[in-house]
Amino acid sequence: MKRKTLRNAALALVTLVAVSCQTDNLEEDTTLNAVQDIELDEAVGVALSTGQCGTAAAPRSLGSRLASIQGDRCTAASNASGNPGFLDCRAQFRGSHTREGSWFLYNIVQGNKRTANPTAVRIERAFRAFDRPTTGAPTRVAFTGTVRVDRLPNDPDITSHSSDYTYICQMHGSQTIRDYDGPANGENHTSAIWLLRAQRTSANRFRFVLEYSLTPISASSRANRTTITFGGDRAFGVEYDIEVHYGYRFRQNNGYILINGTRFNVPEYNFTTDRQFFRYGAYRAGRNIDAVNQGRFFNQSIIAWRNDVTFCNPN
Repeated sequence: MKRKTLRNAALALVTLVAVSCQTDNLEEDTTLNAVQDIELDEAVGVALSTGQCGTAAAPRSLGSRLASIQGDRCTAASNASGNPGFLDCRAQFRGSHTREGSWFLYNIVQGNKRTANPTAVRIERAFRAFDRPTTGAPTRVAFTGTVRVDRLPNDPDITSHSSDYTYICQMHGSQTIRDYDGPANGENHTSAIWLLRAQRTSANRFRFVLEYSLTPISASSRANRTTITFGGDRAFGVEYDIEVHYGYRFRQNNGYILINGTRFNVPEYNFTTDRQFFRYGAYRAGRNIDAVNQGRFFNQSIIAWRNDVTFCNPN
């Protein structure tokens, strides 16, 4: 009922605006009690009150520099009512973004970019950044979507499947790093705060895995990535409801993810950033390899998002 209420409220406001290293440590809380419901209502209420929902929250473009080094195979309109967000398409020789019935397909093949560069192939949708609040009230994005994992990489050289994954959504940090006991404090954050990935575990199963860094990522601080598995093995081709409520609480990075109604808390951080922004789609398909014009289809991912995604920014 809560998910339906959120979706209906967000869709109604979108219409109004338009017209005017893997571990198995599980961080899970299945008791969505009244306090958590209040947190959700607060976060959604703050987002809805600003009117920054749907495509109104989306003016964040790829930029000409990245397009020149990675390519742009996607020729569809930047924004879509069923999959809001500005389309960030970094692929050259293979990959596509198409709509099939009620689904938008994000099809990527690793390595197929114009020139060698450290950033992995992606086709994602991104939203405008939002600022760290001046008060302690919850200030979070409100995202709901239904995802279907149709294909993940299956590298024959890595039998453990350790690199056979694709990121389906992420929260990116930017601007000044705060509250950190280290030389990176005061520098600009340059990467994701966390990423949710679909990680192959066998020929026909995968898991949702949260990847995050225990340290900020900046000019003087490298990523210190760790992972948490969110639930057990899951089947390909099955629909999964995803909700993300993440941003700030008491002016610190804070939030959680719901998968089919089960709540998974994102771990606490010992730093925060002045800005954040959210992305979803498909990013990286297995090992990050140099630019190649090859059909490396064991490095292919197809992630489908249904055409009823809702999104609200808090400011």
